[in-house]
Amino acid sequence: MTVNATVDSALQDYKKHLEVQKTAETARNTDARIRKHISSALLCTKLSALTTRQIKLFQTSMVKNSDDPEVVRKSKDSANRVMNMLKAALNLAYRDGQVGTNAAWKRASNFRNVGAARILFLTEQQVNDLLSVTSGGLHDLVEVAIHTGARFGVLASARVSDFDPSNGTIQLTGKTGTRITYLSDAAVKVIRKLCRNKLPTALLLVQNDGSPWIKNSYSRSLLDAIREAKLPADTVFYSLRHYHISKALLAGVNAQV
Repeated sequence: MTVNATVDSALQDYKKHLEVQKTAETARNTDARIRKHISSALLCTKLSALTTRQIKLFQTSMVKNSDDPEVVRKSKDSANRVMNMLKAALNLAYRDGQVGTNAAWKRASNFRNVGAARILFLTEQQVNDLLSVTSGGLHDLVEVAIHTGARFGVLASARVSDFDPSNGTIQLTGKTGTRITYLSDAAVKVIRKLCRNKLPTALLLVQNDGSPWIKNSYSRSLLDAIREAKLPADTVFYSLRHYHISKALLAGVNAQV
């Protein structure tokens, strides 16, 4: 048993192991993923002195504090993946005889039932109920999401100049790149109203005070609206995207589109 083996040395050995067993890129990405979240104090901890509490604190430190249950779920799912990477490194050290027991991390279990979000399909009545209990900037955000099926980040960055009323399209830019989205007559009507009396460079959607929508800025208000509309507890902003897509498919729109 290597008396002075630490979490850091275990990670270094695991990186070398992955370079041989997998690829250099996999080794780099895995090592970077773990080190992004791990503290210097934990890195310096000797494997023989490592405790279950330290492992659990590392695990919970990766969970985001948010009013949006979907944000929390995703962070727990991500934490599970990082935990599995760390455990793999520590188990390699255990198998190599660098520590006499694996009990500390074996007792730290992963978060349960966070691997995938349940795909929730809202009914038209539920969507109308949600719209009826929202107002101002939140109402506009929800309504445009329903009509476009776009993600929150895409809508938050959309500008008046992205809208082309003559062709009934809007140019949206997100993590998958920039694309032209064709709009229904109802969507054109809604977006045309939002563009009224605004400069081309102005944001299409803003909060009640005129400030831009930023990540999670809608969470509390949307959660309150979901409760008031008596929608399923696991309804999230992404549910509006599911609604739009399911409606489009039922209307005969090609799946590729």
